[in-house]
Order: sequence, then structure tokens, then C-alpha cells
Amino acid sequence: MEILLISATSGEIAPLLERLPLNTPHIRISSLITGAGMIPTTWQLAGRLHTARPDLVIHAGIGGSFKQEYPLGSVVELTRDCFADTGAKDKDGRFLSMFELGLWQKDEFPFQGGWLPIPIISGIPETGLPRVSGITVNTVNGLQADIDAAIQAYNPDIETMEAAAVIYACLLAGIPVRSIRSVSNYVEPRNRAAWNIPLAVGRLNDFLIQYLERFSP
Repeated sequence: MEILLISATSGEIAPLLERLPLNTPHIRISSLITGAGMIPTTWQLAGRLHTARPDLVIHAGIGGSFKQEYPLGSVVELTRDCFADTGAKDKDGRFLSMFELGLWQKDEFPFQGGWLPIPIISGIPETGLPRVSGITVNTVNGLQADIDAAIQAYNPDIETMEAAAVIYACLLAGIPVRSIRSVSNYVEPRNRAAWNIPLAVGRLNDFLIQYLERFSP
């Protein structure tokens, strides 16, 4: 089995990369560092899929939590995501999604009700992680008014800058995907001093190593 491990930055999966090759002779693991944000992620992933098609994509990285039930260092698996701030601002300041603008259709593949759902994957080990709903943004939320608007619109658990792009591409390409995130910060009025990136990276990589070693022939 060919597994493509994707992350925005090398630092997010450095401990795993340093351990490769794992004791997993029945799977082959390659990595792709895309750069942060949806545009470089889409470009890098499209290029890779054009040259080699993996059997499974694992998208891994850190992200922000909207909810106290997912504290710093929590590792979770996304079940759905969306392009939360792609659209327009109306004259009254209200955000208009691409669906409200009529440019995308909420139930046109790969969307379902405006979301990008990640299908259950048969024949591949379950992660056993808490299953959460995410939003992907171009601008990380650090203003309370914007945070409140995101919660009202989507009731998300997790915020990232790349997940929806990877899920979108994999759904269209028909490639199974898992999206794994470790919480580095709460989505709150911006306070970098309260972030714990080393904890999130450590927990993420501990999980990834254990998970990959569970694959059987």
C-alpha cells in the first residue's frame, strides 16, 4: 500500500520523518510538504497526484480548537470540513458564502449540504480518535466578532488553513483520505503566548507513528 503523508510544514511531522522507515514493510510511506495555506497546498498536491497516485492520503498537522472539550494537545480526526471564508462581504458586513453567491452548489459533488464529507474507508485501520467538524480559512480567526460569526455559521470544532483543500482534491480524485489534527491553540482573541506547539507536534507524531505501525498486509 502506498501512503502519502501531507503536512503544511516539515516541523509538524518532523519527529515522524526522522523515524522513517518505520517497521512497516507492507506499506510504503512518502511525504509531501506543501507550504501553509490552501493555494500552495492545492498546487503541491495536484502536482503529486499527477505523477503518482497513492492508495491513501493522510493529512496531518496542528490547528486551533473552538471548544474546551478538545484542549491543547488533543489529537482528532476530521469527518467534514468546508471553505469557511471563501466568498464575499455584503455592504452590511455580512459574509456571503460561495453557495449564497450562486457560484457553487451545496449538493454538487464533492459537497453535501455545503460541507466536504470524508467517507468511511473500508479495509484501513480506524484511528480511534475523536471525530470532529472543521473549517478551513484563509485568515486565522483572532477577533472575537469573527470567532462568534464562525461559530454561528458552522459550529466548528477545529480550524485549519489547509484541510478542506486536501479533502476537496482527494474526493474529486477518488482517493481515500484521513485528516488528522493536533490542537496547538484555542480559537480566541489572538494570544500566541497561550499556544503550545511543541505539545501539539509531539502528540501528533506519537499518534501517527503508532497508527502507521498498525497497518497489516
